[in-house]
Amino acid sequence: MNPCTITTADEKVLAARANLRCRVAALEDRVTATVDGACETVNDAAQTVRSTVEETTGTVRGLLEDSKEMLTDALDIRRRIREHPWEGTGLAVAAGVIAGVMTSRTAEPPRKALTEPRRGPFAELLDIARRELLRVGEAGIAAASKALQQNVEAVATELPVPWKSKSERAHSNGVLHSNGQSA
Repeated sequence: MNPCTITTADEKVLAARANLRCRVAALEDRVTATVDGACETVNDAAQTVRSTVEETTGTVRGLLEDSKEMLTDALDIRRRIREHPWEGTGLAVAAGVIAGVMTSRTAEPPRKALTEPRRGPFAELLDIARRELLRVGEAGIAAASKALQQNVEAVATELPVPWKSKSERAHSNGVLHSNGQSA
């Protein structure tokens, strides 16, 4: 047999090779398309996750800033006292009373100095603290009563006296002496 002649079996092998090449190429194209689609899907999912994380981070930051502002407002004691002076006065009085009650001693008969045992430095510190707390409580009550007196006087001068004419009220500024005569 001549090696240059192609037999039917050789033709079949060559046809099978060509067919196999075509099928492998088609399979390669399908796998490549599938991988490309999967890459796009993964990239889209990653972008969605990134945007969701950024939105959530922004929301959490906003909530933290709002919480910080609310907490700062809630703990601004000076502003609260300015806005609600009566409640502040009541709290000062209550604090003074509580401090006085907590530091006061029980009613014991007085002991003579010679029969009284020596007390330690802590007892002396407690006595000093009690005296200071009483002094602070008394000063707070005095300041609250002074502020209350000033507030009442300020309101009283602004109130009109109903039995006087407008000209008399303007002249006397609504202030009366103890004998009923205007100033």
